[in-house]
Amino acid sequence: MKKLSLSNSEKTLQDNDFNKIAQDLGVKLPSDFVEFYALYNGGDPDRNVFENAHGTIGDIEISEFIPMLYCREFKNDPDFTLDGRVKQEWAKNEVPRSLLPFAMDWGGNYICIGLNDGAVYFYIRSSDQWNDDLSMEQNFSLNATPIAPSFHYFIENLIHPGEGHIQIIKEQITESSKEEPPLALSDSERPLNDKDFKRVEQDLGAKLPYDFVEFYKLHNGGTPNQTAYEDFYGKICDIEVNEFLPMLYRQEFEDNQDYTLNGMAKNQWTANKLPRNLLPFARDWGDNYFCIGIDDGIVYYFVRDVWSDNLTAEENLSVNTTPIAPSFKYFIDNLMCVDEQA
Repeated sequence: MKKLSLSNSEKTLQDNDFNKIAQDLGVKLPSDFVEFYALYNGGDPDRNVFENAHGTIGDIEISEFIPMLYCREFKNDPDFTLDGRVKQEWAKNEVPRSLLPFAMDWGGNYICIGLNDGAVYFYIRSSDQWNDDLSMEQNFSLNATPIAPSFHYFIENLIHPGEGHIQIIKEQITESSKEEPPLALSDSERPLNDKDFKRVEQDLGAKLPYDFVEFYKLHNGGTPNQTAYEDFYGKICDIEVNEFLPMLYRQEFEDNQDYTLNGMAKNQWTANKLPRNLLPFARDWGDNYFCIGIDDGIVYYFVRDVWSDNLTAEENLSVNTTPIAPSFKYFIDNLMCVDEQA
């Protein structure tokens, strides 16, 4: 890890401290996160600026890393430790339970690690950003922006104010995005209304993520003009979408549900060929699935043509599932034309 110094750190954490925190919060702490906190238990970083290369938000300047368990100034009051603070935030539904805040900016917003995917998110805490017309889950989704694929990447790319070494990347992304046409889908099926979405949710016994529904209101499946995607986590390369699957309607097959998103999901779940927490919404040219996580909103790539008789069904399903995007919106926003792919 690139050298980063923190001043005013708290008492050094031991293995039993990390075990206590993980048990108290009921979570598994990512290994790169634990490795960092074993060196620095909170404090003030000498490199405190992070520039999001994708330009979805401006520069983030860290005020402090939040310490765990110990806080000398407040006599170890849990209200001023990472573990104590997050338990309160979760209990009050002010931060989603999938995010663990570990640092704050000067505006009091959180930098968090995703407990489901290990990515780093910027989470806006301002009450001005809360929309009473949306559900709690929808507000959580809108206020959480992915900024780094891992904690390690986030730490490695912190810079001193004024360095701006990521600016070139940002300019390249901005320039290429100007030349790229907007996403469009051809051969979409009959548009969906609110009753259709409720019908699908009842049929599947699942709540559809907000950004997923908003997209399907515009496009009920079809062939995209932008088909290439670069894995946010860097685990898979050369992913290309063949088609988005339609819900409920499929004119070519007289609306036979075996050829719709909802029908295919139910068939795959029943046959134990797809984890029940994954909802397939697109296919690549090899007939593998792009799925949205029903529980976490993450996009996964699911390989269908690999199966080992030496593993259990559950083990095979797990091995064949790879996260590729922290949200459906991120996946859609970062689709590109094949000739634009780096």
